Amino acid sequence: MNFRRIKVKKEKFHFFEDIKKIHLILIDKGFFATHEECDELWRMHSEDHWAAGWVTMSGMSDQEIFDAVRPYFDPIDNFVVDTGKNL
Repeated sequence: MNFRRIKVKKEKFHFFEDIKKIHLILIDKGFFATHEECDELWRMHSEDHWAAGWVTMSGMSDQEIFDAVRPYFDPIDNFVVDTGKNL
């Protein structure tokens, strides 16, 4: 599988290192989300559980971060790519 590196300007996000961490955790778990989606996932968690715009991640494990954002997205189940061939 080939990947193209996409550069994201750090100035676009106030918490770029946190967003990058969420992004990598999701990839490690087999999910993909853009940096913008990662930003939104953490903001939703922060607002719902702490009434804050952004809760710090310091001291949280990768699993705890994943568990925190997991309720805010639905994976695509049984995704089938139509190749035009009979399966």
